[in-house]
Amino acid sequence: MTMATTFAHEHAGGYSGAAPKRIITGYGFWIFLLSDIVMFSAFFAAYAVLAGDTVPCVTLDELAAGADALVHTVIRKDLIEAIPQQRVRDICDYHSSVEEAAGTAARVGVGTLILTHCVPAVAPGQEGDWRAKAASVFDGRVEIGPDLHRVEVQH
Repeated sequence: MTMATTFAHEHAGGYSGAAPKRIITGYGFWIFLLSDIVMFSAFFAAYAVLAGDTVPCVTLDELAAGADALVHTVIRKDLIEAIPQQRVRDICDYHSSVEEAAGTAARVGVGTLILTHCVPAVAPGQEGDWRAKAASVFDGRVEIGPDLHRVEVQH
């Protein structure tokens, strides 16, 4: 009811008075519709968590708990640490390795781990190496996600 009094309606002389009753009905309809959407999504939707430029932490675990998929930026620390430039090696301080991302996926119980924004870029034919590193820690499905890669996630 208070929603109706916050709106005014127009008549020949300008705006005045409370909103017509039809807005209250419409408002109630939208609440009913939104509750159906929430219930539908709770039962049928799949949830994914996006993690980027981070290392494993409790907050990420809490955020990803209960998700169906974890989309995680990763680096190959074993390859990056071999580069002689310190500035390049510094990214290891704030990016997860493939194994660290897989460890997060295993801890929180997601079904699918999608490795994305891989550094260095995954060379053609090397996808198996990246998947094997993840599989050493995570038993679920592992996808390599280049730009525009599409993954179907089951709830």
